Amino acid sequence: ELDGLRKKIDRKLVAKCEADIRKWLDEQAKDLSAAYAGRDTHKIKTGAVVFFRAYETFGDKKYLDAGLTRADLILKAQWPRGHWPWPGKGEHLIRIQDGSTTEPFWIMLYAHKVSGDEKYLESAQRCADVLLSLQRPGGGWGDQWSFGGGASGHTGVYHGISFNDRATNSPFRIMVMMYNITKDKKYIANLGKLWPWIVRANLGEVDSVVGWADQYNDDAQPVRARRYEIELPTTYSLTRAVGPLLIWHYLMTGDEAQMDLLRKAYAWHEHMRLEDLKPENWQLLLQLNDHQTELGH
Repeated sequence: ELDGLRKKIDRKLVAKCEADIRKWLDEQAKDLSAAYAGRDTHKIKTGAVVFFRAYETFGDKKYLDAGLTRADLILKAQWPRGHWPWPGKGEHLIRIQDGSTTEPFWIMLYAHKVSGDEKYLESAQRCADVLLSLQRPGGGWGDQWSFGGGASGHTGVYHGISFNDRATNSPFRIMVMMYNITKDKKYIANLGKLWPWIVRANLGEVDSVVGWADQYNDDAQPVRARRYEIELPTTYSLTRAVGPLLIWHYLMTGDEAQMDLLRKAYAWHEHMRLEDLKPENWQLLLQLNDHQTELGH
């Protein structure tokens, strides 16, 4: 069957697509920012990944060189502790959520994979080590941290665990990866603490209600951050944070209680979805939207 499908491939179209992609890549290679800073951080990160993948796809060393040039800009910007700059902030502040420090980790690993240069692996490990030092007693991570005291001026928990914008999930994955690379159990020693903490953080007061807020203090009590991140269960926390964490724990432990909790959470969220579809509830949502619009939010 596969041989039959291969005969149907339009080779001319494939060649044209490859030529177009190569032309685009060559144009992008020239568009190189001077430093890993400000809005250019996103362009540099994306560029590094795109060129590494292009090198793996086409085998052309110029794409490897373009990717490594961008990776070197990211490496050069890494603070001595191991984290990466939070645009507009000093070295004493680290932003964990939104990939500010976690996304460069994966790019350093990718650079090591395609180049074999140990400096990139060392950079990734420094990043993992600083994140490990910031792991909360409950096994997760907060949104940000200040090494010397003082505030960032942005909302988010320091002394607590956050499910917002991958604050916990990204470091969790990094710890698992570093254990697989180094076999050092320090990276995974406290990940299991997240399971009982998640059980405590469930806001449902009866067995049929299961849900989580965005941010918590270390005692698993929900706390408020931005005006729309309040002390109530959110679908965001289940689908993008707690759900994957429960699945990962289950894959590591085989504890059916973790899947049972996920099933209960899904059942309650599905119940609420159907409630939201009722016309009278849509009217309430429209009123809320109008109110927010009038206030300029």
